[in-house]
Amino acid sequence: MGNLTLIIVCSFFQDADEFIQRQEYLFEKLKVDSIVFKAPNMESGETQEDNLVKGYHFYYIFGFDLNSEGYVVLKKGEKGITRTLYSDEMPSILITKMQGFKKKKLKDYKSIEEKLGNDAVYWEHGSSSEKNKSSEQSARLNRLITAMRTIKSPAEIALIQKATDITCNAHNQVMKKVSKLKTEQEIEKLILNTYAAEGAQDIGFSCIVGSGVNGVTLHYMDNNSNLPDDSLVVIDIGCKYNNYVTDVTRTIPTGGKFSGKMKKAYEAVLGAQKEAEKRLKPGVTLAQLQEVSVRYLKEQNFPPFPHGLSHHVGLAVHDDNNTGYMKPLKAGMVITIEPGYYSKKDGFGIRIEDMYLVTESGFIRMSESAPREIDQIEKLITTPDSVVAANEPRKFDIDDKELDAQPSSKRRTFGINVDTSVTDEDIDSLKLEQNAGAVKVESVVPGSVADKCGIEDGDYIINFDGKDIGRDSSYEDLVSLIQTAKAGTEIKIVVIRNGKSMTLNAKFEK
Repeated sequence: MGNLTLIIVCSFFQDADEFIQRQEYLFEKLKVDSIVFKAPNMESGETQEDNLVKGYHFYYIFGFDLNSEGYVVLKKGEKGITRTLYSDEMPSILITKMQGFKKKKLKDYKSIEEKLGNDAVYWEHGSSSEKNKSSEQSARLNRLITAMRTIKSPAEIALIQKATDITCNAHNQVMKKVSKLKTEQEIEKLILNTYAAEGAQDIGFSCIVGSGVNGVTLHYMDNNSNLPDDSLVVIDIGCKYNNYVTDVTRTIPTGGKFSGKMKKAYEAVLGAQKEAEKRLKPGVTLAQLQEVSVRYLKEQNFPPFPHGLSHHVGLAVHDDNNTGYMKPLKAGMVITIEPGYYSKKDGFGIRIEDMYLVTESGFIRMSESAPREIDQIEKLITTPDSVVAANEPRKFDIDDKELDAQPSSKRRTFGINVDTSVTDEDIDSLKLEQNAGAVKVESVVPGSVADKCGIEDGDYIINFDGKDIGRDSSYEDLVSLIQTAKAGTEIKIVVIRNGKSMTLNAKFEK
């Protein structure tokens, strides 16, 4: 077998000191002398999704990617941290630009592994020696990195902002030229060309260009239909800039004007987004944002949307996080707010999604350069040479007690406190299908709907009203299902209790 090729992509926009500080923080929290990182790579036999998640963590700590087998050993001594990369090939730029790494052959790792033994923390190690004593520390290390990634540094914010600016300009280009475009594919091509022209590294995710009834499909990516006359097209896109991504959605009229039901529905969705904005600040939860957004739609006689309102964004478009939907937001987090309306009967979908940086006093809407107001969108479509002034970032200071004071009939209260630290290992132990997830009930509110239907502390909810809980965003899925539950009807809830599955019945009041 020949030598493995090592490809390293370095960060030229984040100072090496930032990565060094992250490594020092790990030692400070873990109280150990050595940490070993096994580089994620497709030759390991793991899934592409697993490797992506691990790859984001690896990049976050070191500022480069390894696409072949390799190990990084960090050792803390009196003179600071020594960093050694064990791999068969390595460009010299790593030594000169990135944190003073020492270079060793991959075969030399075995000898250092034996010396380190169980005294080191092995991150995603997977070696034949099976460092079982380190598994708990390894899991803690993983959670620690995840938590660190939720708070963005100034350099990270700048990169996300750049990706957002490029993506917003792609939206603007589509608005200016949509009257001359005939197909979804032509819109996608224009978006990708804009990315390339403005220096984007790659796509952050596959473009969603859903016109007419295609816009009802949440993750429609065929992009192969002709644009219908006088309908809407949902454009959900985001580029990657120096490894950081963004996620911005606009819905625009193919005929240049919003009218009738399309206009009324768009105004309702935009209003729902702005209602969530009014509450966005440190200390508020994503669940609270979703609640006020859904409540607003109901007041406008529109149904709740069948997905989560928000997610974190960073190295990944759905950035891994430990915060959950019930944990308070903090300054430095970057999230989306994306309400929607989807109707096969009406023949169109609507989604408006913006990027937000949470600040000490409120927020900054990072994607403000792409118009979202009806008059601004129509002006850019009908008068392509016009310049639409961006809105100022909206900041609010609202009393959070207002939400808690809402009557339960409006809040769609279910009555459980959840354990947001449920891991993939916990879910795997329940022996569920590959993509199935679960919400663990930490405690039940006395007299609540959950209490009346027999849910107990420690239960795992795996299915609500015939719909499985998803693995990737289990609590978010449950919140959405509860909000779409029909009042006055019995709802079947499947839970796992003491290893056994059972079905319970719940009923929401009208």
